[in-house]
Amino acid sequence: MSDKKIIFLDIDGTLINYQQKAPDSGLIAIKQAKANGHKIYLCTGRNKAQIYPDISHINWDGIIGGNGSFIEDNGTLIANHVISKEKTAHAIDWMNANALGFYAESSNDTFASQYFLMQAARIYGAESDENMQRVRDVFPQMIYGADLYRNDLSKINFVWNSKLDINAVQQEFSAEFKARAWSLTGRADEFCELGQPEVNKGMAIRLLLNYLGADRAQTISFGDAVSDRGMLEYCKIGVAMGNAKPELKEIADYVTTDVDADGLWHAFKHFGII
Repeated sequence: MSDKKIIFLDIDGTLINYQQKAPDSGLIAIKQAKANGHKIYLCTGRNKAQIYPDISHINWDGIIGGNGSFIEDNGTLIANHVISKEKTAHAIDWMNANALGFYAESSNDTFASQYFLMQAARIYGAESDENMQRVRDVFPQMIYGADLYRNDLSKINFVWNSKLDINAVQQEFSAEFKARAWSLTGRADEFCELGQPEVNKGMAIRLLLNYLGADRAQTISFGDAVSDRGMLEYCKIGVAMGNAKPELKEIADYVTTDVDADGLWHAFKHFGII
């Protein structure tokens, strides 16, 4: 068995902070790890359109995106799990009936609904031009005005409304989607994701390892959110960031420092990756 690691990195809250910046220490650690012969894959809720230049310049070995919906190894597509058009229609009709702004994701693109920009601006306060520009800055590749009733979507996210109850949302979509509230800013849950119930990061890593003919014993994963639980449990070593959700820290093999306190760098040093 090789002593080289196969590393899986979440992005938001792990590789980058909640100000959408990647700490230099983490980028340096990644480049050193690559130079030492380790493989590094992004394993994220984002799609490829959301891998922006601040991290896309790194020569990643591949990407698991959409929280496990699609898998690529060195540009070769291994799997792409999509939502049926019927399930998509149910979700969109329900969100429109409840006047919820949302965006839908395929593996390559991100599509916004009519009211997404205005409602997402509330995350930062009022529905002002300034706050709508902040949303545009966070989602620079967002496509507006496209047909949302598609057959290539991997997941859908709507802007959370305090009048909603997460249990009621889960009940509405229990047979079709897995509903999960999440935060863009790290302050509170501002979105709810409707994902495919059979899809998660751990499942995707298993499929990738089968494709590579690689040993699970080589794997180590890094994350901070509930959506990272599957990969932390599946990999030989699961590392939670210091800023991770408490329930993720509970199941992690190791807890490093916060993303802004050189968490990746410290963990890479701890495990002899660099």
